[in-house]
Amino acid sequence: AEPAPVAPPALKPITITFSGEVASVAAAENPPMITIQDRYGVKKEISVPSEAKVTAGTASKVLADLKGGDKVTVEYTYDVATGKRTAQTITVGEMGTAGS
Repeated sequence: AEPAPVAPPALKPITITFSGEVASVAAAENPPMITIQDRYGVKKEISVPSEAKVTAGTASKVLADLKGGDKVTVEYTYDVATGKRTAQTITVGEMGTAGS
């Protein structure tokens, strides 16, 4: 007899950390978007839901505080099924890369 087909496992969003400079901020979009470019020139567009945390050191920020050229580290989920990136946290400032 044929083996029963196995349902594919559900694709869970994966969490990725991406560091770079802010290329652009679209805080007025729905959902708001941020575009980050890393030092290799790779650009990623990431949506920033209202519940995403934006911090600079110990201070809370909002997406509209960010501007082009700011160094940020974004932790985001990547939805494998839809290809959407959704920010969880955005940390402004150099992340322990002093002197590089």
